[in-house]
Amino acid sequence: MMGINSLKPCISIAVNLFKFSIKIIIVFFASYYFSRLSLSIYIRLTNRFYFSTLTTSYTARSLQYKYIEQYLTKMANTIDKVIKCRAAVAWEPSKPLTLEVIEVAPPKTHEVRIKITAFALCHTDAYTLNGLDPEGIFPCILGHEGAGIVESVGADVTEFNSGDHVIPLYIPQCRECKFCKSPKTNVCNKIRATQGKGVLPDGTSRFMCNGKTLYHFMGCSTFSEYTVVADISLVKIDPTASLDKVCLLGCGVSTGYGAALNTAKVQPKSTCAIWGLGTVGLAVAFGCKTAGASRIIGIDINPIKFETAKRFGFTEFFNPKQYNKPIQDILIELTDGGLDYTFECVGNVESMRAALESCHKGWGISVIVGVAPAGHEISTRPFQLITGRTWKDEFITHTLPFDQINDGFKLMHAGNWFVFISTYNYLFMINNILIYFSVI
Repeated sequence: MMGINSLKPCISIAVNLFKFSIKIIIVFFASYYFSRLSLSIYIRLTNRFYFSTLTTSYTARSLQYKYIEQYLTKMANTIDKVIKCRAAVAWEPSKPLTLEVIEVAPPKTHEVRIKITAFALCHTDAYTLNGLDPEGIFPCILGHEGAGIVESVGADVTEFNSGDHVIPLYIPQCRECKFCKSPKTNVCNKIRATQGKGVLPDGTSRFMCNGKTLYHFMGCSTFSEYTVVADISLVKIDPTASLDKVCLLGCGVSTGYGAALNTAKVQPKSTCAIWGLGTVGLAVAFGCKTAGASRIIGIDINPIKFETAKRFGFTEFFNPKQYNKPIQDILIELTDGGLDYTFECVGNVESMRAALESCHKGWGISVIVGVAPAGHEISTRPFQLITGRTWKDEFITHTLPFDQINDGFKLMHAGNWFVFISTYNYLFMINNILIYFSVI
């Protein structure tokens, strides 16, 4: 009896553990069953929603869920019709942009109409708005960095469908002209003549406002909720990519990154200097870092940018205003004769000269990326070139509502960075300042 009594506590513990284990198993299977049931119901409802929208290339998760049905319904109702939407209109040079309700006509043959969900403001937009662009035509809708969703396509468009996520291209890719077929450049010339006149390839515009024709800009015109572009001025992207990020790929990021890797062909362990630490300059630095450059020097008159720029690969910085002699002289002394590669991303002819003269003689390469005002000329001693130097052509800090787009330009001119603007409560970008506008 004593033996049995001594085992009772152990038996009691074992029984309790067994009961507890049974409860755990029951809870586990119940949770599993209800989670599977909930998932099944969710999948059925989701599939029913997807099939009811009759969309194939559109990926719902890329937009805020509560706007999906509204957007798709609206898109289906606008095909082949004139769309009224908001746009920032440049009525004349050197005047602020005006937020207007405009009319956007349906796309014609080889054209695509896009719902712009994000765009960035580039200094080239400001360059034209300020009346410095000899090809600037007014009134127009500016903007050439953006991303969006195809609303509808015109006749003979084979590569795009409604719902595709896309980025407009200010340099088209026809894949037929001698420039497209050459490995030396991608500067397609097929629609250059009409694009420079502010119209689409058929010689007409798709924008109207109060009975007046509005011209296109660089074949893109992204400062509008809807725009129309030639189908060769468009590239399809992964629908899971964030449109508020990839909008910069239309110009700033790809221009700077490509200047380092494709134009200059920066080599490992080389030394580089970059004038201007805006979007393009930061992208150049990232390209130089990717190529394996050992030293990347940033030159800018706004020292506030230096700390942020470190994240893009810069190793040191100089403010030319802090020295009483030309910055090129300082750089030559610092680098034992000059740099392997220099990049001018400001658009200032004095900076262009400084960049060239900072190159190491015998092999230095200087790439001009910035756009200088019309009529400005570069002057340097020919000796700089005949001694072996080569001269070649060519992310968000503020958030504003769309109706404050002019304030975005002011921030950009003040030396600040990224501006972002959005339709459908998304984000559009204007050279590093964030701006948004909601649905109407």
